[in-house]
Amino acid sequence: MVDEDVKRGWWLGFALALVVSGGVVLERVSAGDGVIALALAGVTLAVTALVAVRTHALSVLGSQPAIALAQVAGLVVGVLAVHVLVAAASPAGAPLREGPAQLVNDGMLGVGLLLLVWSFVARSGAARLVAPVVAFGLLLGYRATAGFWHLDALAFPRLTVQQFVQAQVVAVSAGLLVLHWLRPPTAR
Repeated sequence: MVDEDVKRGWWLGFALALVVSGGVVLERVSAGDGVIALALAGVTLAVTALVAVRTHALSVLGSQPAIALAQVAGLVVGVLAVHVLVAAASPAGAPLREGPAQLVNDGMLGVGLLLLVWSFVARSGAARLVAPVVAFGLLLGYRATAGFWHLDALAFPRLTVQQFVQAQVVAVSAGLLVLHWLRPPTAR
């Protein structure tokens, strides 16, 4: 049973990565369009909530650390897969240049969302508090070092990739908090 739960955890991490990386790519292509960012926030929240609910169901039956590690592995593979596809599909000199710095944008968003998911499914009050504190601490560090992360060749007149990532983490944290309050106390 645990092996199947770990496999499901991997696929949840992979699905989250596709949404995260795909969303960052769309935001880069749209040059910071606020309407697209808002639509992506809704999709990201819906998928993250689904991942949280499924992770909760898996963690009741299986090993939480094994499922969490599987989710991280799925996230890493999914982010790398999206970047390989974008690099292969982008002609030389295209505005979507791929490089290690772009992995930081996707990695920050993916790890931030996974930390929020793990907070949602945590059994102890301390764990529920620590994961979001770590997520927002990473987010503050990411914001403080934003000048190091790649913004593509586009002049983003509206929303930078870093602002997009930060907004996604904040929006999903608010959405998961509401979802937490709405679920019955026996499911917490």
